[in-house]
Order: sequence, then C-alpha cells, then structure tokens
Amino acid sequence: MKPLVELIIFVVLTLLVSAEGREPCDKKLHNCTGMMQPVLNEVRYMFPTTQMEIEGMCKVWSHIMDCVRKYVMDCSSEEQRTKFNDAVSNSIDSVHAICSSERYRRDYLEYATCFRKVSMENCGHHFKKMVDSAYNPHSQEIHICCAYRQYEKCVSDPIQRLCGPQALHILDDSMSSLKSRCESITKSMKATDKICPPEVAVQDTQEYHQPRPSLRHVDDNYSPLSTAGYVLNSRPVMPYTTPAWTPRTVIYPLPVTRHSSRVSSRNAGGWSAEASAYQIIIAVVVGVVTLTVF
Repeated sequence: MKPLVELIIFVVLTLLVSAEGREPCDKKLHNCTGMMQPVLNEVRYMFPTTQMEIEGMCKVWSHIMDCVRKYVMDCSSEEQRTKFNDAVSNSIDSVHAICSSERYRRDYLEYATCFRKVSMENCGHHFKKMVDSAYNPHSQEIHICCAYRQYEKCVSDPIQRLCGPQALHILDDSMSSLKSRCESITKSMKATDKICPPEVAVQDTQEYHQPRPSLRHVDDNYSPLSTAGYVLNSRPVMPYTTPAWTPRTVIYPLPVTRHSSRVSSRNAGGWSAEASAYQIIIAVVVGVVTLTVF
C-alpha cells in the first residue's frame, strides 16, 4: 500500500489546477482538503495496527475519495485527469486492497506495528518534514523529493533490521511511484543545480509562518471518526490556506468498482499490497498534490 503521505506528496508533484474564477471548484477543493486533516494528524489513520483502526481509516477514506473523485471529474480537464490517474493508480490499488480484502489486510497487519514503530519513533522527524513539504505552498518539487529521500534513507535500514527483508520490499514497492517521479525530476535538472537545496529553503520561506499540524497518538479505547457531517463547506479552511493560494493537497478517489482489476493483475505477478496505510496517505496526498501542481 502507498503511504497516505506519499499519495499526499505525490499529488503535490503532478497537476496544478487553478481555481481562479471558479469559486465552486475552490470550495470543493477546500472541502476535500479539510476532510483529510484528521487523517494526517492522527497516527491511527496513518499507521493503523488493528482491525478497528483499519475500519476507521477505510470509513474516513471512502468519504474523502468520493469528495476527490467529484472534484477531479468536475474541475479538471481530461488530460489532467489522465495524468492524475497515472500518478496515483498504484497507490489507490493499495488502499483499495487493504479496505476490501481480508487477505491483504492480514498481510498488512503482520508488519503494521513494526512499520508504525520505525516510522514514528526512529524517523518521525523526517516523516513530518515530508508532510510539511507537501503542505508548504512555497515548496518546489525538489524540496518534496529531498524530504522523501531523507525519510527513505532513515527508515530503510531499521525496517529491514527490525521488521524483516519482506517488510523492506513492501516499503520499496509502496514508494515506487513517488521514487519514479523524483528520479525524473532529478534527471531533468542541470548538472550545476543542487540536487537537494538547504532545508531552510522549505521551512523558513518568507510568509510561511503558520502553525503546522502535529501527529497525535490516541488511547487504546476510541471509536472511529464519524464522517456523517462531511458535506460541502461543513469544515473550516485548513491552517495552511491563505487568500493567495489554493490548497495543494487533495485525496485521490478509490476505484469505483468493488474489486480492482489492477490489484488482481499485480497480485498474480507477485505484487504485494501489505505496505503501511500511512504510505497510502503519502501516495494519495502526493497524487492529490499532483492534481494541484501540474
């Protein structure tokens, strides 16, 4: 499964959709972005480790995906939709697999606790940077890719050592779309360009001093977040939103069909969908960001 943040981040890298002069689309985008905030702020949605947490995540994501699906259909061109679909299809398949297949869910849960521990305890700082980079309206694609590389470098060794080689394979597979996108960006740069600009370029950009959300841990006893109240304009604008720019984070919709043909074909070829749910988030965010970047 693709990281939720990868889908968030990968979206930042694929589709700049201007909302100027299209107030209805601007409202739809704000609504989808607002629905995603609780997912990004709580560990139980980023790294579900129990059946109950997965059910809660899937319930929230189904609403988010419906919102994004409608936004993409109503507010983007066919060419933009094609680019967006190509960018996040693998990630969507992963989310769909864990939410619809008991077998994939069991496979995922085998590594879920270890993924959460390594990602948050060992590399939480780098993980947060990835999210911050995706949300920062002044970030460039290379900033996001550099944040991703720092995170990948941090988690690769401990995941293989603490979770096992299969877990590392799952991580690599789940990050493939974002990795491929970043590699193409690097190749397009001039030899004299700095591959990874100083971190200050991302964090201390002028006019970017708004508070950022922090990941929250939850008690063992909780009930999945209710999404009954998620309707257009029912939620306030996200903290990162300013009058000068349109939110760059949207969530990509799940496939309309109950069973994805892409999942079936990849599974037959040995494709694994057990990656962490947080990875799905990254992929979706990136896919959504892609929607607002190209």
